[in-house]
Amino acid sequence: GNHPGTTLLHDYPGVLMLAPGDVPPPGPSRVVMAPYNLLDHTFAREQFSTWRREKRGIVAINVLLGGALRQGSRDPRVRPFECLAKPGRTLVQAAIQFVIANEGVSAALVRCSTIAHLEEVLQAPEAPPLTTQELEQTFELYANRYE
Repeated sequence: GNHPGTTLLHDYPGVLMLAPGDVPPPGPSRVVMAPYNLLDHTFAREQFSTWRREKRGIVAINVLLGGALRQGSRDPRVRPFECLAKPGRTLVQAAIQFVIANEGVSAALVRCSTIAHLEEVLQAPEAPPLTTQELEQTFELYANRYE
């Protein structure tokens, strides 16, 4: 049945899409899709250990915040993270690396609107990886409200 705030994807039985505050219902779902990105990760991080214990796969969605997580974004929350871009790695690639660096994430679902964007996304795993210091910096920026 339906559960408030969750959507069962009828074309993909066993897959739940969750929003902050949702709790997956008990039952056969094996995969949870939840927002997880540089600017929105508290909800998913808080749930990861539970979902892993329940042996659910975790698919991160909204990884690039609808395209806002890119160099030169108009979203002022993104600017402090632009330091993650460096030679050989764009901010888009760093944002994807941030998500897949979490061992709880089974996959990252990224929407692309152009071939160039797709190529940039596909190169993310080959780009210079985020360092431990850079990962720590992302959590500090998030904790300090992007300042």
